[in-house]
Amino acid sequence: MTDFFQAKGIIHQRSCVDTPQQNGRVETKHQHIMNIACALMFQSHLPPQYWTDCVLTAAYLISRTPSPLLHNKTPYEYLFHTPPQYKHLRVFGCLAYASTLSQGRKKFDPKGRACVFLGYPFGVKAYKLLDPQTHQIFLSRDVHFHESNFPFHPHFSPSVSPSHSIPPPLHSSVPYSISIPTPPSSPPLLPSITPSPAISNSQSSSLYFLAPSSPLPAPSPPQPLHSSPLLSPTTLHSPSFLVSPSRRTTRTRRAPEYLQDYHCHQTTLTPPIPPLDQLLCSPSGTTSPFSSYYFLPAVCPTYKAFSTIIPTHIEPKTYKQALKELGWCKAMDTE
Repeated sequence: MTDFFQAKGIIHQRSCVDTPQQNGRVETKHQHIMNIACALMFQSHLPPQYWTDCVLTAAYLISRTPSPLLHNKTPYEYLFHTPPQYKHLRVFGCLAYASTLSQGRKKFDPKGRACVFLGYPFGVKAYKLLDPQTHQIFLSRDVHFHESNFPFHPHFSPSVSPSHSIPPPLHSSVPYSISIPTPPSSPPLLPSITPSPAISNSQSSSLYFLAPSSPLPAPSPPQPLHSSPLLSPTTLHSPSFLVSPSRRTTRTRRAPEYLQDYHCHQTTLTPPIPPLDQLLCSPSGTTSPFSSYYFLPAVCPTYKAFSTIIPTHIEPKTYKQALKELGWCKAMDTE
């Protein structure tokens, strides 16, 4: 590189072997980068073969860290004259789920795969990820991070953190547990119905529970089920066994707002619509002048229904119906 040094006016000076103190500024920055890289590797428990990703991520973070030598500004801001963004920063080496590509993915295939976060690639708005199963390194933009879990940690468990835990399913669909005392000497009592822990306080407060004050007499020899003292008709119809009836809603029902400008329900009348000759004639026998003036609120319901039927054009369903109307005949002749 002698020609390059001479063209740029650089004086090339070399240090002696095993004397890093002669190149103090470079060695100091090298030590700074290595300290950060080692901290990242020790926290994430990455294998040593991924040391280059630790060094690149350390340099990336140092460039975006304020320095007192730069008047509490970052090297990034000094170079590009704009403050850096910190929203995309994530914990190095943490568990990350990258979205799989939709191409070639079936409906029941997983839409994400577990990976390890390895840093921020240069020139791409994405994250660098490692698939621990296939040892493939790839880039992805759609990633969901679990920054408190590290896949390379010796005690790593792939289970989700407690904040995202799913409640255990109910083992039975019956919301009550029935316990019947079975001492041979004492008379049988009614089953004590107690709400299970799955029922909340608000749900259990709307139910009636049976609390007998005194035990029932001993049961007689085997009898039909309906006459058993435990399930007698009197006991089943007692207020203690009944559940409060469902309350009907008192909400006011009305038509949608967009139907208020139209007369959609005027053709549906409770009484039958009178014949056409009665609609056309008023009680005095004269024809109602609908073509001259018409004020809808002042008209009775039967005339409202008639007014909505007048401009209605019924499309014929068959060819014979179309032949009865002159307009359809002219249209067919034109075709």
